[in-house]
Amino acid sequence: MADLGHTALGAWSGGRFMHFGEPISDERLVALLRPDARIRTVVTADVYGQGAADELVGRAVAGLPRDRFQLVGMIGHDFVKGEREGAKGFPRFTDPRLRPPGAYAGYLREAAERSLERCGVERFDLLMLHNPDRTGYSSPAVWEGMAALRDAGPTGPAVMANALRTLHRARAAGDRRGLTDALGDVASAAVGWRDRL
Repeated sequence: MADLGHTALGAWSGGRFMHFGEPISDERLVALLRPDARIRTVVTADVYGQGAADELVGRAVAGLPRDRFQLVGMIGHDFVKGEREGAKGFPRFTDPRLRPPGAYAGYLREAAERSLERCGVERFDLLMLHNPDRTGYSSPAVWEGMAALRDAGPTGPAVMANALRTLHRARAAGDRRGLTDALGDVASAAVGWRDRL
């Protein structure tokens, strides 16, 4: 695992997602979240702003070489199928009203892929469950789903989206070598995605 360091930039606030502090502009928050040599790790959770924090993190890391920063993602509060329950927030994906244990792995894969796509990257350096309930800690189905994510590596829509972005940039720049490499990445992403269907 990558060395995450002792400090990190967190995407949870900016005065908006946790309704704490004074709201700041998107531009300022993006600048504050941009990792540099002093703080190289950024932490995001898909539930913050129902994906909006991921998108701001994506803007903050855009254009940075992937080996220049670490990204920690957190998933587990289902804001797609679940409804916000006041101060409790969104239900955890293990809530039996949302899905049975046999569907945990599918949720984890989809949530991770959606978060990666919003962040504009192909992988997290660390992926965690966000504030899990007792089932999240104790269910073999949860941990098997997390292990499957780790073992599969980056695949799916996030990889394809990023490969297509690279292809577009190379084409716009007239970079023939970059275009050739990007086409190979698109083909690899398509094969990886197909193999998972």
